[in-house]
Amino acid sequence: MTAVDGKEIELKFRLSGGPEAIRRRLNELGATGGPSVREADVYLDQPDGRLVAEGRVLRVRRDEAGCKVTYKGPPAPGTIFSERDEVEARVADLEEILAVLAALGYRPVCRKEKDRQSFAFGEVTVCVDRLPFLGHYLEIEGPRRAIARAAAQLGLDLAAGTNRPYLELYLNHWRDRGVEPGEAPEMLFAEEEGRRDDG
Repeated sequence: MTAVDGKEIELKFRLSGGPEAIRRRLNELGATGGPSVREADVYLDQPDGRLVAEGRVLRVRRDEAGCKVTYKGPPAPGTIFSERDEVEARVADLEEILAVLAALGYRPVCRKEKDRQSFAFGEVTVCVDRLPFLGHYLEIEGPRRAIARAAAQLGLDLAAGTNRPYLELYLNHWRDRGVEPGEAPEMLFAEEEGRRDDG
């Protein structure tokens, strides 16, 4: 999504009851929604893990619009929102940009998939997300006051939101189940489906 003055500001909410009620509310409020699309991400880091250690992100994403590479700086401390510097650029080919980054010493460290439906709602973008193993979340991105206003209109309590990235929520999901990060499955729908079939 588009950063505000080069800064990504967002807040996430878990939709424990599923996405239907929040979609209805968005439609009632006149939000304009697009189709649900699948996003496939590859996260990269140096062999010493310096980006993760510093709270920074380097990600290559493929979606229905093509491919883009994104850099995110460390999150700002002391706020309920997730606030970080963000630089993003469209690229022509996923494998080519991965080859360029590999030549600079960056290696894939994990993959993540997400189904996302985005809604334009006043000053914010509201995304209804489905993630492997985690279920449904709502993400609101835009200026801080506009996020707070949109959350209130949607009947959401700001205190119930989280500023944690999905990968952190995912690893915590497995830690709560006694599975360490290196042993957790990748954040892919095929992994979730495979576990369901095995169970």
